[in-house]
Amino acid sequence: MNIETKQLTEDWGFIRGNTTAFIEGLSDEQLMKAFPRPGLDSFLKQFQEMVDVQEAYLDACESGKMAFGKIKENDEYGNDVTREAILAKMKEQDSRVETLLAAKSDAEIVWDENDKKTISAQIRNLCMHEALHVGQLIAFSYALGISIPESVVEAWALS
Repeated sequence: MNIETKQLTEDWGFIRGNTTAFIEGLSDEQLMKAFPRPGLDSFLKQFQEMVDVQEAYLDACESGKMAFGKIKENDEYGNDVTREAILAKMKEQDSRVETLLAAKSDAEIVWDENDKKTISAQIRNLCMHEALHVGQLIAFSYALGISIPESVVEAWALS
């Protein structure tokens, strides 16, 4: 594994650790608490969308072609999924990331005829997508008076 792939693997683990800290640290009630935003208006809905996007990207890494059919519209997500189901699906995607980066990080995925990306670029995009969600989770935690997991506070040097 080259240094770039090693660092990308570490970046994936870092951002995923932030997400799982939220999932494990929130009560069932907090997971479903309404946010002041349309669509993905709860922690649980944010996690579901995040994992659906990851599944679509990783499917593309395996097939070579990007498709978004598995991703729902933001307002189609509900609070009817368990913490355990989300964590299991995340663990499945983590395993896929590890396998893909180890096996073929430079392979290309076709977004359209003029846009091709490597698997490494796809994983970087997923890290950025998850970081966006973590930022939203932090902001909504502040707005709703919900404690942010200590590991997240430390990782992002929050006050």
